[in-house]
Amino acid sequence: EYQRLGAVTEFEDTTTEDGVYVYAIASVREVGAQEALSEMSAAVSVSADSQVPEAPLNLTLELAANGVKAEWEPPPYTEPVTYRIYRSDAPEITSVDGLTFLAQNIAQTLVVDPNPSTTEHTYAVTAVDAAGNESAPSNSAYLNADLLPITGITVVQTGDAAPVITWTHPGGSIEGFDVYLGDATDGLRLNSAPFTEKTWTDTGWAADARTYSIVAVDGVDQGPARSITLPQVSLRLADASVLKRGIMNRLFCTVSGDSTSLVANLRVTLDMAGRTHVSEPVNLNPGQSMDVPVIVGGYADLAALEDATLTATITPEPGETIKVVRTGQVTVEDGTMVLRIDNEEFTRGGNGIVTFTLENTGEAEIEIVTATSSGNQASNQIHFTLVNEDDQVLSAVDLHQALGAGVQTLSNGNTVARIAAGGSFTSDPVAIPVPAAAPDNLVGRMVIDQVHHHQGRSDAVVMDGMATTHPVTLVDTAYYGEVTSVIPAVSAGDEDIVIAGRALARATDAPLANVTINVIVTSDGFDRTFPVITDSEGNFSYAFTPNPGDAGVFNVRAMHPDLTDRPVHGTFTITRLTTQSSSFTVNSPPNYEQV
Repeated sequence: EYQRLGAVTEFEDTTTEDGVYVYAIASVREVGAQEALSEMSAAVSVSADSQVPEAPLNLTLELAANGVKAEWEPPPYTEPVTYRIYRSDAPEITSVDGLTFLAQNIAQTLVVDPNPSTTEHTYAVTAVDAAGNESAPSNSAYLNADLLPITGITVVQTGDAAPVITWTHPGGSIEGFDVYLGDATDGLRLNSAPFTEKTWTDTGWAADARTYSIVAVDGVDQGPARSITLPQVSLRLADASVLKRGIMNRLFCTVSGDSTSLVANLRVTLDMAGRTHVSEPVNLNPGQSMDVPVIVGGYADLAALEDATLTATITPEPGETIKVVRTGQVTVEDGTMVLRIDNEEFTRGGNGIVTFTLENTGEAEIEIVTATSSGNQASNQIHFTLVNEDDQVLSAVDLHQALGAGVQTLSNGNTVARIAAGGSFTSDPVAIPVPAAAPDNLVGRMVIDQVHHHQGRSDAVVMDGMATTHPVTLVDTAYYGEVTSVIPAVSAGDEDIVIAGRALARATDAPLANVTINVIVTSDGFDRTFPVITDSEGNFSYAFTPNPGDAGVFNVRAMHPDLTDRPVHGTFTITRLTTQSSSFTVNSPPNYEQV
């Protein structure tokens, strides 16, 4: 044991030497003088490193069409590093204390600030190693440009309407903006006087591909031009598109490009019934037509015919967005996934064992949450209940499964079972407590709150889950135990406590020989279980030896090994005086003689 901590969830270890340290954690439960340790957590290794890397070298700045380009040289090699870039309104950056980095985890020695400031013109770069040690800043570089570039540009073309171009600019001493069809060098300027608004509608568009270039002007000079090309792209729902409620659907959107240019990094977004669904990114080759799949949940509230809005979003570069928007309609039908409960015997006063099987009859992979907190806690989305004929809940358990075929833990801490389209998942057995007073005929109910697709990812989909029930008939154990005497009933803890009893057939109350009874002694929530075998006359006797720290009232029960309920069949008391303190204070009058 390295450190004993209090009720905390964080611990900072101040190491004295660099190197690799391995840690594991166990929880401690203490009641009185008794203590119980959990199993160790998974071990985690950490590399301790106190050496700060050297600073990057020779930072330079250049005004580019997409922002301020910063370039530098790496420090003399010591270890792998990434970089942070800072910006300030001071003439020089000698320390990054009090500054917030513009970007971090930069792997290369070049980065563009896409949103230059009109007041902060000084830049510096630092190197950061794997342990988080940050170098001193590089040399400062200063760039003061009055005509800053366009920082962002968006083109939206909806249905048959003309494209609308909007842009952003950091401001400064400018007169307005010039917009060109083509490039700013030899293209056609579309305005006679500079635009003061940052939007323009291309009423001359004829469903063709168009390149737009925008520059800031101050009446004398032009800033760097920012260009974007609206490709000739068509978009529609694939023929005979049908969506089914109750399953995860794969709808296809047909996207076609012109014959001259590659359309890269295109995503299709499908908006329907107030929900947004996004495809994986694709590249559309010149002249190509392709069906892009979009995963859509089969939501229960979908109408028989739903309006859908399709958007092809293209992001050629950071700060550049093109959206081609179309509409359509989708026919909706009913579908369902198959959820089944299988159970073993349910023993009154014991447990019932159930498993469930979920068949994914849909068209896309699904996920259900089987555990939380990286597998350490039960699922918050899969529930089992045992109810009587009046629908009263007698017991409830949440699934807790962290391992198994197709079971994975995600970066958000949820553990999920992934089920491929057409596949199935069968859970590990789950024990459901059965009250001793439960009636003969019960119903087992299982609820899956939500079904997911690609949980935690950009194309994530979530839909309501499903529920199922299964009739349950209880059985009783063949025999039960009883305690006939506990001697002595009161002890100072310096002698054995003799617990005697017998096993009785449940049907006839006749004593049963050579069967197992669990003698269970309980104190302060701790159970100590001692299996015994009855003699030829069905009796047993067990001598319980108290531990040195035992004190207080102890409950005793004699139970069939399959039963888990907690009746009290007898008690005894240990009157030993125990104290536990970390310090004490004695106050007495001055010159008082202690006797």
